[in-house]
Formats: sequence, structure tokens, C-alpha cells
Amino acid sequence: MNNDKMCKDLRVQKNLLAFEGVVRNCNLFATLGGKEIMVNANKRDSLWIECQVSLYLGFTIRGLVAFGIRTKNTKQGPLKSCASCGGVMDSSWTATTPDWRTEHGILTYMLQSEAGQFKCSVSGLRWVCKKKVTFTYQFRSWEEHRQKLNLVHCKPGGPLMDITVIDGELDEVYLPHWICIDGFPQVSDKFAVLHKGQSGNLMCRLIVSDLASSHVRLFQPSFPTNGVLVTYGFPVKAHCNVLIYRTNQKQLTLHIYVILWDPQRRQEVEQMEKARKSKMIQKPNPQKSLDTEASFILTTDADAAEISLVHGPPKFFKVFIKNANSDFKLTLGDEENHVVWTCEISKDEVSPWLLGFVKDMLTKRGMKVEQNPVKALARFYYIEIKDYNKAERWAKEAKKKNSFVADTLGQVYKNQLKNKEISLKPRDILQLATKAIQSFKDEERLAENEYGADMAEDGKTKVSNIFNIRGQFGYLQPDLRKDDAPYISREVSECYKKYVGDSPPKHLKEKCDDVLQKLKEKLSVTSAGVLSCLDRKYTEADLQEITTWWKEIYSIKDTETSLTDYIYAHIMLKNIYSSDAKSPTAFRQITPPSPQNAPELNMLALLLKWPIVSEDKCVFDLSQSIQHMYSSYEHTYKTHFRSRYLRPLFFIGKGQNLDRIVHRRVLENLFPADLNSYWDSEKIFQDPMIQKRLLQIEGW
Repeated sequence: MNNDKMCKDLRVQKNLLAFEGVVRNCNLFATLGGKEIMVNANKRDSLWIECQVSLYLGFTIRGLVAFGIRTKNTKQGPLKSCASCGGVMDSSWTATTPDWRTEHGILTYMLQSEAGQFKCSVSGLRWVCKKKVTFTYQFRSWEEHRQKLNLVHCKPGGPLMDITVIDGELDEVYLPHWICIDGFPQVSDKFAVLHKGQSGNLMCRLIVSDLASSHVRLFQPSFPTNGVLVTYGFPVKAHCNVLIYRTNQKQLTLHIYVILWDPQRRQEVEQMEKARKSKMIQKPNPQKSLDTEASFILTTDADAAEISLVHGPPKFFKVFIKNANSDFKLTLGDEENHVVWTCEISKDEVSPWLLGFVKDMLTKRGMKVEQNPVKALARFYYIEIKDYNKAERWAKEAKKKNSFVADTLGQVYKNQLKNKEISLKPRDILQLATKAIQSFKDEERLAENEYGADMAEDGKTKVSNIFNIRGQFGYLQPDLRKDDAPYISREVSECYKKYVGDSPPKHLKEKCDDVLQKLKEKLSVTSAGVLSCLDRKYTEADLQEITTWWKEIYSIKDTETSLTDYIYAHIMLKNIYSSDAKSPTAFRQITPPSPQNAPELNMLALLLKWPIVSEDKCVFDLSQSIQHMYSSYEHTYKTHFRSRYLRPLFFIGKGQNLDRIVHRRVLENLFPADLNSYWDSEKIFQDPMIQKRLLQIEGW
């Protein structure tokens, strides 16, 4: 799960300890024990600008991963410019991306900052605060205020927002506007601000003392409703966006919108086109401001093109091109035939439409969308048509040095065996079963050899980013269903239980075999199994049993492996159920990380020996230990996990010994079911409960 949003949640931040760090040469360094330690970043896009940061550290079997990376004193350049008025939003304020949630179809954005001056990357809103502040805003429609605006002879000049301060105070707010003020040195008297007074009534502030090319400045603003107005009679030119969408229709069809620089209107267009399954084509906006009262004409040099105006709302140009076999140009002109915007669209930008249409035809009955059309055709025959001879022919045609494509042939044989409507003789069943098993074995062999190598498919070079397990489960688990979960279906657990059985093998006579059998039945006989207990939502009784069994095994075998699993089981129990059980003192016997140790053992050693505060010296070399941890992971799991995202298992908290090891589930249990959104933008680490629980470190 490639996500970071949870770290921004205040409840999560309260539980975690924050560390300091620095971004240098696109690498992240944390200051630990007076030394700089390079760590991985969950979100690589946080490492483009050299700056000081704060972060939270997550522990995976691969190594340390930084979450909730927050920039300190980061400056960014202009977001866009206007050739008419010289610049729009061109000051070097700290850019901040808001978190958001949707309630009853309304988007609410939340921003949080320390003291300083900041700007929102979505709305363009700027603010100045002398201490930490948290506030939300929502976009509102101007339509409900049209009558009031007519009374004061004003019209909208920027987005309308409801702003609510949750914590702290905003000393200054800069409301964005889309009006171009080029050629008007004294225009502040032409602007006004709509806001809600203390009585709750909407009021217009007709005197604006501080006006810039992109914002209107408010001192100690009153909230919540605020928006920039411009008076009637002012010859308005505005900064505009041109949005281009390629629709999902059979013939090439483009929807082209010319809208004000209005985040709310842009959202409406994006949501509407997303519902149509359209794809956006990114092109530059007009370099100069446009007359808001003018009409525009769209033309193209494409052959056999048809252009029409759809009156919406909102209005847009519809461009239909029957044969887009070459590059073409779009040009927007005003009523006097002046070109105000133009762009060139290459055939490569619109040609993927045809492939999408073919895929849709081949997969319209719920089949998986395939990049390999021949493979898709084979699946179509064996899943929908039940013509297994043709399916086998196309599957053999598609079979190349790619295990994911080779899987299709085994699936053809397996599905034919599962089809109860077909009467097969015993010899035919045996023959099909043999073919299926051999096909899955070939697939498994290809999967093992794919690591690090390029795979050619459909004339394009691809890299195997994940390990293909379908060959292994193809013959071990022949009753997989089409609607199973995409990673590993539920039947895997049942398959495992049947394989394990309900009693130890008769030829095993060791003293702890009965206990090991019980752990197998609980899927906790390995370190990975113990670490997954909380994800399986085991009860307190289950965790107590698992901890007791591993303690018994450790007392008999006294190995580092049994000690590791015993300590992990104890940590699981304490994290969720705050067990009063005495912590095992044997954890002090854990050796420092080594490339020869198991990744789980190395991770435990690092957790146990981690300095209590950033200034403390570690009992062993942290940099070397982290490198050993990564080398151990590479040797043990890299072939199977490859570039798969590893969700952090633990964080460092503010307690002592085992009590300061915080499992990820402790944080996730504070949030609703949709955890992906919290991890995506690290929202979880903004929560004060999480911040209080976890340890924050410093870095450079």
C-alpha cells in the first residue's frame, strides 16, 4: 500500500515520536546518536528540494522508512505566470498540500502549519500566522449570492470559500483572484470582498487597501465566507485555464473547456469528465488573460473534423475527428480573429483510445483488462465462449518469456477441468490435469528467472516488478474463483489448513511437536506469521496462547529464532491489549544485525537497541546495522517481493524497552475502514494522539 496520508492525522502524530532530518542530493538523512543515517522515504516526491524536514520512522523487514515528511522553511517559485500582468502567485511562500475528505458530496480541505507564511497548492489561498494553526475550507457557489451582488453592483473576481479556524489564529489571509490588473495602476477601488459578519449576514467590504496581481490581503480576517469581487464597469480580463479531455467514445472525441482560473469550476469539470471515463490531455494555458465578456471560436487543422459548442453547464467545445492518423493543431481565437491560445496534439496522445476500445470489447463482461490482446482473446474464449480449443491455440500464441502471460495456458486447462457441463473420459481428465500441472510448473520456473530481467510483451519492454505466485497456486489450489481478492484469495488459508492437518506427523517425536502443530494451525509458526497476527485480528486469548506456546518452545530449544518469535508474540499482545504480563528479560540476548541473520531478527535487534532520544549513542553502529538489515532482506525476500510496497510493521514510541515498540495496527485502529487515504498523504501523522505516542527524530 503506497500511502502516507495517515501520518498527517493529529491523533497519529500524538502517538509517534518525530525525528529531524534533511534532504540532500535527493536522499533523506536522519540525525541519530549524533550521526547522519540515510533512510528510505515512503514518498519519493518529498525529496526533490534540499531542505530540513521532520519525519516519523517506520520499520519494515527491508529497513527503515520515513513517513510524514514535513518540510521546514521550504521555498517554491511561481505556480504560473501571466504575460499581461507580469506574474500570478509569484512569491516564494511555503507551498502546502491540504488533506481532504468528502461528506455528502462536499469536499472539505484541511490545512495545518507552524508559524510562518504559507500558500495552499489547491486553492492558491495564502496565510500568515505567528503560531501553529489548523483550519478548513470549502468551495462555495456564487450563484446563491447573485441577487446581493447585483445590489452592490459587483461580480465574482475569485473563488468563494468558507474558511473555519479549528485551532490557533490567522493573522493575515490573502484571498486569490483571477482578475488581470495589467494597465490599471490604481484599481483597488474596483475590488471588494464578500464576507460573513458577526450577525451571520453576508456583507461586502467595498474598500480594499492591499491588492496584488493575484491576491487581496485581509488583516485579522473575519470568517467563514470570503471571496473577491470586482465592480461593474471595470473592463475585466481574467486568467483562464484550457482543459482538454479525450472521451471514451468509439471515434476520437475531445471535450475542450475554457474556464476562469477557478479551482471549484475545475473540480466540477474533472469530476464530470471522470464520470464519463475521459482522460485528460495536459497542455499549457493561455499566456495572456482573456476578456470574460468575449466569445471564442475553436478551429483545427485536422482533416474531416467536426467542432460544435455544447452549452452545458458548463459550456465546452466538442471536437470529433474520424481519422486521427497524424498530429493536429487546436487554435482558439476571439471575435476579431486574434489567436489567444493554440496547442499541438500528437497522434500518440490520442492513439491509446483505440487500444482502450478493443480492451473494452474483449473485457466488457467483467474480465480483467489485459495489456496483451492475444492473451485477452484466449481468456475471452475460455471464460465466456467456453471454446477451449481456440483458447488453447491463442494461449500458446501468447506464451512468451513472461510468467504472467504463460499463466493463461494453465488456466485454460484448469477451467476446462472445472467445467461440469463437459463430459470427459478418465483418460482425458488425466491428460488435461497433466498439461495443467506442467504449464503451472513452467510458469513457476519463468517467475523465478524473471527477477532483474526485462520482459518483452506486445513489442514493449517491461520489468517484472512483482513475483508471480499464480504458478504455485495454480495446481495447489484448483478451485480459485473469478471474483477472488487480487492478492491471495480466501481459499489459500483453507488450502494451508488441509496441508498442515490437525495433528503432527507420526514420524515426529520431539517434545515441542505438539506445540508447533498448534502454532501451524494458528498460522503463527514463523516470524512472518507472528507478525501478521494483528492483521488477522486475533483475540486476546489467541495472542496469549501464541505467546505461551513460543515461550515454551524457547525454554526447550533456546535458539535465537524461537526467542525472536517469543518476543514478537509478546509485543503483539502488549500493543493491542496492553497486557500486564511481565516483559521477557531475555530480549537483551538479541545480537546486533548481521547479513547472515533473518530479516525479522535484524528488525527486532534494531528496535530493541534503538537510542531512547536522538542524542543517545547506540550500542552498535546504526548505519552499518541498517545496511546489514537491507542486505539480509535482499538475500531472503528480494526475489519474491521485488519492488512491492512494504507496509511498516512498527514505529518507535516514547516508552521504555518493549513498551516503546508501536505496531502499525495500534495507529490504524484509531481510524475508519478506509485506511488507504490516510496512508497515501500521511494524514495519520497529523493526529495529536499519534504525535504524542511516537518518537520524532532529527536529521539533515
